[in-house]
Amino acid sequence: ECDWSSDVCSSDLHTKFLLETDNFYIQLFGDDVNLMVMHYMAAARHDGWTPEEQIAWLESFVDECLKRGKIISMASGNHSDEFTERTAGFGIVRAIMKHKVPYFRGLGYIDLKVGKITYPMAFVHKTRFNSFMNPTHGNKRMEQLHSHLFGVNRKIAREYITAHTHNPAVSMEGCLPKERIYYIKCGTFKTNCVYSQRFFGQGRIGVPTVVYHPDRFEHICFPTPWEAYRYMSGRDWNG
Repeated sequence: ECDWSSDVCSSDLHTKFLLETDNFYIQLFGDDVNLMVMHYMAAARHDGWTPEEQIAWLESFVDECLKRGKIISMASGNHSDEFTERTAGFGIVRAIMKHKVPYFRGLGYIDLKVGKITYPMAFVHKTRFNSFMNPTHGNKRMEQLHSHLFGVNRKIAREYITAHTHNPAVSMEGCLPKERIYYIKCGTFKTNCVYSQRFFGQGRIGVPTVVYHPDRFEHICFPTPWEAYRYMSGRDWNG
């Protein structure tokens, strides 16, 4: 089984791969649309579509994923929700999507059941902490600051997933499968946005992909869906 995640808009290549490849699923971690016209007019020139067109595309994409059983969850973002709340008074994306798919505002926590195994994960669009030297610094701080959420009745998350900075990265702590924790930062498909470059530099495409074993606790994160696919294709899942 495999789960892959993305942040900010999409691409035809990745969408086609997701919809047509068995055992691949998606989580959306915010800013699935840009909606810059709701926040900063000068940055809206980088939007290829109007806000109405962006929302219509996202709705059709989610509907298609739901029809094929491909989407796990969504999360709020600062473009897709914070900007619209300031201008319109409510989160447009959240208002539309919360009736269709599990939608997390702020910190999300999921126990993902794959076969006989449960993989706990925690995620949020953006964290309070960023470091230009360590792109997953915020993920690690997220683990530390939310440790009180975990205990006897809720196992510690094995993946801490964030987005927002448009610079994808993956780091890991623990080597044995049962001790392994991944810190995952999603990238963007909007790589030429002058507005975001002012804060975080050049955006990079990044869709980190996690392969989950269904019969034992073992998960492996790959930088791209294609590498995860090659790994899955070379495995004897019945052996």
